Amino acid sequence: MKKYAITDIHGCNVTFHALLKKLDLQPDDELYFLGDYIDRGPNSKGVIDTILDLKNQGYKVECLMGNHEEAMLKSRQDYNMRRNWLSWGGKETLQSFGGGIDEVSDKYWNFFKNLKPYLEVDDYILVHAGLNFNAGEPFDNEYSMMWIRDWYGDINYKWLGNRKIIHGHTPMAKRDIEALAAAVNHGRFLDIDAGCYCYDWLCAFEMTEQKLIFQKRLDEIAYVRY
Repeated sequence: MKKYAITDIHGCNVTFHALLKKLDLQPDDELYFLGDYIDRGPNSKGVIDTILDLKNQGYKVECLMGNHEEAMLKSRQDYNMRRNWLSWGGKETLQSFGGGIDEVSDKYWNFFKNLKPYLEVDDYILVHAGLNFNAGEPFDNEYSMMWIRDWYGDINYKWLGNRKIIHGHTPMAKRDIEALAAAVNHGRFLDIDAGCYCYDWLCAFEMTEQKLIFQKRLDEIAYVRY
């Protein structure tokens, strides 16, 4: 049995399918998605459909909330948030659903609403962006779990113990992810956001063997923001 973490697919469904093919999934494999399924890429709806299909096929699938999913949820009622979200790649997401926010069916809104802020799997903490170690109990600060950056220097290793934090949110060059992975048992953190929409790679991390699997982006991207 293998346990894969994948993050920041950002609407790149063709690339996502190619990565899944590389993984050669077996029936007892587990898949953990760390958020940002939507925005910027051409087929956000397709990415979610692929994840739901994996669930329907019987795979153990767990999904976390990313900042882009939170922004989309809030944009239903908050028009200032909607304006911001559309500028972050939400326009491409709505196009994949048919053009308007009212065309997104309850099936997808329910998917977004049920996303989790973090997961603990074996000796890993899975989270979209990271943890805020300056705010008391890190697990109480859900906003930081989706939005925080530049937090490695604040890690409380006594609190962390033997656990390792796997996250996304901040795109990194492939070589930098490989360097972090090589030192993950020492540093106890690993960013696996390989910047599918900007650095051209989608990454999976197999947690049991601590192995990285990369797939070069195959989708065409019109929206690039670093």
